[in-house]
Amino acid sequence: MKRRSLLITSAVAACLLALTVTADAAGRQRIDARLADAPSPYPLRFTGGSALLALATGRLAVTASLTADDVSSLISSRLPAAGAVELTDDAIGVHVTIGRQDGVAWVTLTPSSDGIVVAVDSVEIAGFEIDPSMLMGDDTSVTVDPPIGDCPGTTVTGVDVSPAGVDVGIAVDQSALSCLAQPA
Repeated sequence: MKRRSLLITSAVAACLLALTVTADAAGRQRIDARLADAPSPYPLRFTGGSALLALATGRLAVTASLTADDVSSLISSRLPAAGAVELTDDAIGVHVTIGRQDGVAWVTLTPSSDGIVVAVDSVEIAGFEIDPSMLMGDDTSVTVDPPIGDCPGTTVTGVDVSPAGVDVGIAVDQSALSCLAQPA
């Protein structure tokens, strides 16, 4: 009798596990479909754990992957003098021309409630490092829009810079899900 109860319990547990895995896969497909239609020029991917939990709570963890050209476009929207960029571990070199001299402004990207803060840490011109405040005054940082578009209910949670590209972590809440379903 105990053996029969154990078999029934095991079968029910296996069915529930299979149902949960199937439902999570379906939820992930639903999320991936929304992200594919998101109004973002950058590829987005769901990076949260359980798709079921994300859909139930209405909070998605999404990552936007940006190439060096994407970062250049994002930065040049607020810094018109910005040119091509080079990506290193945790730093971004933005090629600029000041006067007749070519140089590199080294910037960092940090998340903020309004998007991404681009802060100029140093400027190298003709082999010399110059304090950015000497060239820019107190305006050594600007805020750029998040890469997911104009969807309300999105917050940039992290920025990871590597030579391969920039990954921007974004938290998306329930109010933004309908926006993500609208093609650009």
